[in-house]
Amino acid sequence: MQVILTNVGQRWCQHQARTLPMPDLPRGITLLQWKLLLELMKGKVVTPDGEVDPLLARGLVEIPAQPMDEAALGLRLRRNPLEHIRRVSIEFTTACASHCLHCRNAARPAVTEDDPGRLFPAVDLMLDLGLRRFDFIGGEVLQFGDGWLEVVRRIRRRKDARVAVLTSGWFLERSDFTAAGRGYATDLALMKDLALEGVTHLVFSLDGPQPVHDRWRGAPGLYRRVLDGFGKARRTGLIPQVSTISRTLGNDPEVLRWLLEVAAALYPETARGTPAALMERLHRDPQNHFSSLVDLGGAAVLRRGRLQLHQALDADLPCKAFYRPGHSLRLGADGEVSTCPLMGDAPGFGNLRDRSLLDILNRMQETPLFRLNAEGGLARFRPLLDPRFFPGGIDHVCTLRVALNRLALLMLGRGTDPGDAASVRAMNEAVAGEMGERLFKWNG
Repeated sequence: MQVILTNVGQRWCQHQARTLPMPDLPRGITLLQWKLLLELMKGKVVTPDGEVDPLLARGLVEIPAQPMDEAALGLRLRRNPLEHIRRVSIEFTTACASHCLHCRNAARPAVTEDDPGRLFPAVDLMLDLGLRRFDFIGGEVLQFGDGWLEVVRRIRRRKDARVAVLTSGWFLERSDFTAAGRGYATDLALMKDLALEGVTHLVFSLDGPQPVHDRWRGAPGLYRRVLDGFGKARRTGLIPQVSTISRTLGNDPEVLRWLLEVAAALYPETARGTPAALMERLHRDPQNHFSSLVDLGGAAVLRRGRLQLHQALDADLPCKAFYRPGHSLRLGADGEVSTCPLMGDAPGFGNLRDRSLLDILNRMQETPLFRLNAEGGLARFRPLLDPRFFPGGIDHVCTLRVALNRLALLMLGRGTDPGDAASVRAMNEAVAGEMGERLFKWNG
């Protein structure tokens, strides 16, 4: 009987080998088992004599469907989809009281995790794999995330773990308000409570210069309150950060002036330095989030149509995030485990309400989403995507990727015959609705 490392097993062993003091053994692992795991990490073909059942039960090793030689093992080890994961994004809720112009969740019904304890095994596993950064996203978890602080406390049992929460700053300068089921007299009282519960970073969303941000958020004066909120967060023991989404983060003068204004407020100790030093501090801070505006969901109304569907090459269609996830693993409010927030409620790698995270991570390569992108299967669905879906074209190739993946997953899940024009049309219409394509019009 041959055994190989699972996805989780390889990542776990690498973390143990990197951090475990010599000559200590990992907790619950015998010397014989550890030697076996180390041999497997080298890509060796191993047929164990004994003591393998506990490793199988823990999901660290598995029996391959077909025997593998060292070349095949080496390739598998180099392609572990968990290799580049550095943080966990927990979408505890999609509920939000704002009506942001560019919201990608605008077409989705609000969902909130109703059992915080369901996330405990997932959190424990991520900590065991060496992950120490956890971001609570939404929705507005500070307003609607009843019970989310139970998960924070679970994470912070590891004192070196960092917990960030993303927010619009809706609570700034409010008094006598309720946040996630608790009453607060002031915004400072809320932030002090967050720090006491174990939150380390407070990440404020900013969409651009003051006129743009306040208009997109539908909240006059919010931009100023956020910049003033940086200092309040620091006074309560939280580290303020920013999450920005913009049409461009390049060399546009207006964008550069805006980012310098944000950096000066975020890092007052660096504000007297050169603009270059400020910009470097802003971009190199790993807790900040920078992303481009992708024209789907609510942002479809801002679309300028700079790219026609036929202009994208087939080679550009697969997304590496679906087979070599980079940086972030995402736990959705509906339980879905994925890597891309743009995919909404589309099937990812599995659902925590049906299976354990251990099983989901070990079986990632078997999922339709993984295989569509890793094996080049998206191109065959391209002719089935109706161009009326995107009148005038799109701005970002990720919009096309999301549409193709959603269409392919829907058709595969329902066993739709590509030659059935009526069914394919219905699938296109369903995808259009799920993506919030407000500009989408059928022409017959």
